[in-house]
Amino acid sequence: MEGKGMDLHLDRDPTVQGLARALFAAPGATGPVRAARWHGSALDEGLWASSANAGLLGVALPEEHGGGGRGLAALATVLEEQGRRTAPVPLWSATVAALAVARHGSHVQRADLLDPASAGAVRLTVALEERGLGPSAVPSAVPSTPRTAATPTGTRWLLSGAKAVVPAYDGADYALVSAATPDGPGLFLVVADSDGVAWRPARASGGALAGELLLDEAVGQPVGRPGGDAVPDTLRVAAVALAALQTGAVAGALQHAAAVGLRQIGGHRALADGRVELDALRRTLWHAVADLERGDAAAAEVSTTVATWWRIRGGLDVAQRIQRLCAGPDHPVRHPVRHPVPRPVRRHLHWVRQLATTLA
Repeated sequence: MEGKGMDLHLDRDPTVQGLARALFAAPGATGPVRAARWHGSALDEGLWASSANAGLLGVALPEEHGGGGRGLAALATVLEEQGRRTAPVPLWSATVAALAVARHGSHVQRADLLDPASAGAVRLTVALEERGLGPSAVPSAVPSTPRTAATPTGTRWLLSGAKAVVPAYDGADYALVSAATPDGPGLFLVVADSDGVAWRPARASGGALAGELLLDEAVGQPVGRPGGDAVPDTLRVAAVALAALQTGAVAGALQHAAAVGLRQIGGHRALADGRVELDALRRTLWHAVADLERGDAAAAEVSTTVATWWRIRGGLDVAQRIQRLCAGPDHPVRHPVRHPVPRPVRRHLHWVRQLATTLA
């Protein structure tokens, strides 16, 4: 994966990175994490407004629609910094949905939604996951083949079905829903409080509050041609966004764990192994970003799959390693004690585990 375009320091946008790091590291930027996590929105309104004012919400969107025009690499940079600080703003879901409109939407959709989305005045979220057919509560249906149905009726599309663990649903204005059509999977914009739409709170991995979206002949606007490339392309963009968040969350967890781990027997080795996996997360992330920005769909399908594998497996491996390291030799994981892991580390591990199960 070495070669042109794969120098990690060159791929990051230093201006965007510095701006995001300063914003998310500011005093109080992670203070509302606990309250937001348990009260539904996972959104710090002040930090959301600051992100909009700094241009981070639209950093990857076209300049002609109020965005920064810096592309997917800049978005990945912002999300990595967010993950490093576990900042409670729904950037990944809002920006992936907005990018889908930018990449596949009609001229009217782009004109109506992208400017206010960049300004933080309109918030979108994604509804791309569904429950499996078994008794498990874990979403297990393949996101690329949704069972939610979109039926054409004259000039309208009506959607019926259920979408699982929709992130940051509380306060969202639109949900970008994947659904099956007679021509294949398609994307549809659904007004979050319209007729035929109901929401049910649902716990996601790590305790965060997501929402289950219930659709009963709800009107949806197609984004792109149903059966075209909108769904697979958006899933690839989402894979990059989640991998970027995971890379930052793992980096933050290792940074906080170092203060504890270096005092433990074997701590140096455990942290070194974690940094090797962090390097793999970064390399596979930026490989996928490069393929997507080149517009090479076949290569991007492979590289985003690899990045997703590392997001899941590498993230969970690091989480387990840090858990064991912080618990110490007197507190084996099979006999957990009350809160053996320091709070900053626990917060990052919640994120790592949740990100490992999202769109997995």
